[in-house]
Amino acid sequence: MQAVILAGGLGTRMRPFTEKMPKCLLPIGGRPFIDYQLELLKSGGVREIVLCLGYLGEMVQSHLGDGASRGLRIEYSWDSPESGGTGGALKHAEPLLDTTFFLTWGDSYVRVDHAAMFAAHRASTAEVVATMGVFCNQNAYDSSNVQIGGNKVVRYVKGAPNSQFTHIDAGISVFERSALQEIPSRQNVALDQFFSSWAASGRLGAFSVPQRFYETGSWAGLSDFEKFIADGGDSAS
Repeated sequence: MQAVILAGGLGTRMRPFTEKMPKCLLPIGGRPFIDYQLELLKSGGVREIVLCLGYLGEMVQSHLGDGASRGLRIEYSWDSPESGGTGGALKHAEPLLDTTFFLTWGDSYVRVDHAAMFAAHRASTAEVVATMGVFCNQNAYDSSNVQIGGNKVVRYVKGAPNSQFTHIDAGISVFERSALQEIPSRQNVALDQFFSSWAASGRLGAFSVPQRFYETGSWAGLSDFEKFIADGGDSAS
């Protein structure tokens, strides 16, 4: 299985640390965050990684290399001025992508049964172009932004939380490469708008993530993940 990690952002919320290193290399428990993320993906059966890089990305490539020493094959896609935003970065990486692949963010740590999620997506109806991992958040860790109906996301509203929503985007999805046909080339676009559109048209699947996820893109999220690691991580669960 293949996973794409979008890790090209500026990490402005994590300054001043991200003035000298990209967000995915921020040290936690003496190790860069991306080490934990890659180990989690590998434990789930992922062996091929595509890293979409931009800001200070050379530091990431220097740290990871081709991934062989980690039992992975790592390839790199470099953000371009003509292809900005999360949608643009993913579209730019299209030549490297499998027919079906995982997508996650460079600050996301999501404990999920990767094989089961991949299989559930493959078993979904033909019109489903992506399956989003969703967590029953009940606004506990952040504002819920997903409404589900059965095994589909029926509404996705980024940045405008709804008190009636019970779930949140957990930070991992399974994508069909064919979905990228809808993303324009050489434009600055966010994936949020496509998630919203696919949900509205019944083309976005939902897969339940049973455990809380972690994100290190905010100070509160970083603190939570540091505590998780200090307490032993999954070995303490």
